[in-house]
Amino acid sequence: MGRNRGSTLAAALLLLPAIVLLSRCQTGAAQSSPPCGSGDLDGLRGFSAGLDAPVAGWPAAPDEGCCAWPGVLCSGASVVGVVLPNRTLRGEVSASLTDLTALRVLNLSGNALRGALPAGILRLSFLEALDVSSNALAGTLTSLSISLPSIRVFNVSYNAFSGALPVLPGGANLTAYDASGNGFSGPVDAAAVCASSPGLQVLRLSMNRLSGDLPAGFAQCRSLTELSLDENGITGALPDDLFAATSLRDPRPPHQLSLRRDLPGAPQSHRPRALGAQQPAQRQPPGHSLALRQPPRPNLRNNTLAGAIGLDFRAVNRLVYLDLGANRFTGPIPASLPECAGMTALNLGRNRLTGEIPPSFTAFRSISFLSLTGNGFSNVTSALMILQRLPNLTSLVLTKNFHGGEAMPEAGIDGFTNIQVLVIANCELTGAIPAWIAGLSKLKVLDISWNKLAGPIPAVPRRTRPPLLHRHLQQLAARRDTGELHADDGDAGWKR
Repeated sequence: MGRNRGSTLAAALLLLPAIVLLSRCQTGAAQSSPPCGSGDLDGLRGFSAGLDAPVAGWPAAPDEGCCAWPGVLCSGASVVGVVLPNRTLRGEVSASLTDLTALRVLNLSGNALRGALPAGILRLSFLEALDVSSNALAGTLTSLSISLPSIRVFNVSYNAFSGALPVLPGGANLTAYDASGNGFSGPVDAAAVCASSPGLQVLRLSMNRLSGDLPAGFAQCRSLTELSLDENGITGALPDDLFAATSLRDPRPPHQLSLRRDLPGAPQSHRPRALGAQQPAQRQPPGHSLALRQPPRPNLRNNTLAGAIGLDFRAVNRLVYLDLGANRFTGPIPASLPECAGMTALNLGRNRLTGEIPPSFTAFRSISFLSLTGNGFSNVTSALMILQRLPNLTSLVLTKNFHGGEAMPEAGIDGFTNIQVLVIANCELTGAIPAWIAGLSKLKVLDISWNKLAGPIPAVPRRTRPPLLHRHLQQLAARRDTGELHADDGDAGWKR
């Protein structure tokens, strides 16, 4: 899976005001290249000297025109930006950067910086954007030592920070906070986060060691459009106010809600995304980018959230993506889900849901990806009769449901006109492999393995490649001239 190339545009949208300002400053600096103030010059030289090797393109003394140095942005003689992402910088971040008292943007992302982040950087009064993501920085970030009154973007993701998750006191201008991929631990104080930064739009805390019940209080972040708490140890039920934020009820943009573990076959555009600079492949979850104007994406996948999915989907009916996978939700699927008429992807897999697929699902006209794998749903005949009526459905995963010897329906299925991926594996289904499978003209992947199906294998159209029979069924390839598959053979699947 490749990276989402929308990240460059997303980051530009996020930092557009700062980029416009700094590009003007840089143009003026390039034309006149005035000398830096002595404090700024010392700060830059100290930073470069603290690295294992000097910053490429930064000259040694006596050159004092640092506003023309690569990655240095100035306003007059004051350095207001140090932008050095993906420059293979190695070493420790020198505390001399705190001498840049007018600094507004610091981007050191995508390098190999190590050690602690100097506390003074977290007290720069004019700093608006801090991005040190994708390095090897470590240590704690104590809330009491942070004073960033101008901060708008705070990105420390994919490092080795630990301790309690820092709140940014006085960060009233903060709109994006990404601390994903670290070792932060303990509970999340939603009330404190939102009280300090009520205008927060993006909060990403994925892949840490956070614990405790999912807290109430996120509704106080009235502009919140993305909440990511996946890959932690968070427990409990969904708090009543989680979806009370104004942004989730805004009828104008379509919204997205992701609370799941990634599944193979999920649309690439729906993979989770990360803030700011592009991440190295070995540290970054695939397909990551960020735009603050994206639809909301509360993301709690791979935790131990439990209880019923008690959401009133009439209140969030602009959702286009819902993912509650890999938790412990119980009870039936809410019948009101199709109130989200524009939904394109739904994942309820790997929970403990029961009952039948609601007949109301026929109202889903836009959905293309649906995974209900690993639950306790019943009545496979009803499920397929309903789901075949979804006109845009291309991927359907029903693995590990319908246990108890249900029979695969042999008649009444004449839909699935756009289905490309159909997975009904490990369901203990009985009966014959239905002939209607051969009529799925757009099918590319079929997996009905680990069932108890028997009888003739439906003819595969000549335009397709020969069937690929998985696992021990490959041993039966020599018997294809009989066209027979027996119940005790157990495993059948093919790809076109």
